[in-house]
Amino acid sequence: MSDDMNQNNSSDDATPMAKLLFGWTQAKSTPIIFLIVLVVISLGLFAADFVLAAKHMKHAYKPVAFSEMPMFYGLYGFAAFAFVVGCGWPLAKLLRKDENYYGDLEGLDADEGDATSKSKVEGE
Repeated sequence: MSDDMNQNNSSDDATPMAKLLFGWTQAKSTPIIFLIVLVVISLGLFAADFVLAAKHMKHAYKPVAFSEMPMFYGLYGFAAFAFVVGCGWPLAKLLRKDENYYGDLEGLDADEGDATSKSKVEGE
């Protein structure tokens, strides 16, 4: 199955700019390097949180009263996510093309491979 996916995603038909910008994603080592970089950044931020907390710089800003409410950040994040998803619906209606945009396809089968295999079975 992975061979089929590699054949479909070959970079032979990619534009030179796409190869320049995204060619590095084709390397087999890309996922592990991405994971290592993500873990290193996460551990660095985790350590920095302790260093800044030790120097009493963690809350150098003046917090607003409602941010101390339990579950505030979780609810705020969910509301922001719901807003972005909600904005996607009108955008999809605006950008989506009609079903018959490319013309009437009544005479064509959805899967030509099934049509040829059915005719061979019926012919036998």
